[in-house]
Amino acid sequence: MPKTYGPYASYQDSKNLVFSAGQVGAKEGKAPENITEQTTLALQNLTDVLKQAGSDLSKVIKVTVYLVNIEDFEAMNKVYAEVFEASGSRPARSTVGVKELPRVADNKLLVEIEAVAEKL
Repeated sequence: MPKTYGPYASYQDSKNLVFSAGQVGAKEGKAPENITEQTTLALQNLTDVLKQAGSDLSKVIKVTVYLVNIEDFEAMNKVYAEVFEASGSRPARSTVGVKELPRVADNKLLVEIEAVAEKL
């Protein structure tokens, strides 16, 4: 199972569904400083978790995106749209503005993405 930043699993499954933990825009304790790179990385991390769980982006049913700065919505949405269009999926989605996300190393996290997907 992929490494997490806390005392939780990166995903849980229940029969035919996979529930991911929130995936942040960081890798190996480092987060880029801009929303575009963090969104790309968060979606790569989500892809990795889903693969480990026996699923992929094409099977995602519902996504929740947490944004520290709601003004980053357009930039996040552009990356999100490109990634999900490439997967052939158009899941339901909620986007929520939050005050802050946990810090990773010296960089502040800007986005966290979680999903519910069907197994392959």
